[in-house]
Amino acid sequence: IKAMTIDNTQRQLLKQQHPEFFTLSDNTVVGIPMQAMGNLSLLNNPTKLQVQCSRHLYQNEIDAIKEDCLQRGKAGAVIVSPFISPGEQQIATAAMNINIPLIVLRINGLPPDFEPETRYFEACANGILLILTPFPYQSERIENMRQRCLQLNDIAARICKG
Repeated sequence: IKAMTIDNTQRQLLKQQHPEFFTLSDNTVVGIPMQAMGNLSLLNNPTKLQVQCSRHLYQNEIDAIKEDCLQRGKAGAVIVSPFISPGEQQIATAAMNINIPLIVLRINGLPPDFEPETRYFEACANGILLILTPFPYQSERIENMRQRCLQLNDIAARICKG
């Protein structure tokens, strides 16, 4: 319990130090209106890289994509994706581990009291994360998951084209 209190205290301090990264915005327009939390200036980065990995890729194929993304991220690119597939999640984790900025598109919206999970919280505090969603918050099972994934990949492509 004590560790949880320290964690909550640290979270509160980070939110106070960087309120601009932890304020939920309802009208961020990226082709369409979206909710956002994080570093909005990542949208202005001239080099953005869409990541899309099929669930059918072999691990060596994912590793090759990940290596390319990390090299381009080290050179200044912001990586953009819903990060839903296991391969995309591996790339997100590897990128955050070396402070490469990400724009994450969420599939189920943001609740009014949204607070990112631990790894995203730390990335948010460091200014290397922007979370976007075009969808209203939904806690129940998403019926049209494939359609939503395709929409998010399309939005990621449009964000990268500028």
